[in-house]
Amino acid sequence: MSPSTIEQKLQALEDGAALKTLVDTFSNLADTKDVTAQLLLFTEDATVSSVSSGQPGSSFKGRK
Repeated sequence: MSPSTIEQKLQALEDGAALKTLVDTFSNLADTKDVTAQLLLFTEDATVSSVSSGQPGSSFKGRK
C-alpha cells in the first residue's frame, strides 16, 4: 500500500533515509571490522544470520 497523505509520504521518505543511514553505518563498520560499534546498532534480543555465496553461515542471538 503506497502512502496517500503528505504526512504519510513524508514519513515514508524519513523512514527510508533512516534505514539507508543504518545500512550504510553497518557496512562502514563492517569494513573497518568495528564489531563493538556494530553491536550497538542491534536490540538486545536481535538475531543475525550471515549468508556467504548463497550458503548459510554464522547465526548470533543477542548482543553478547
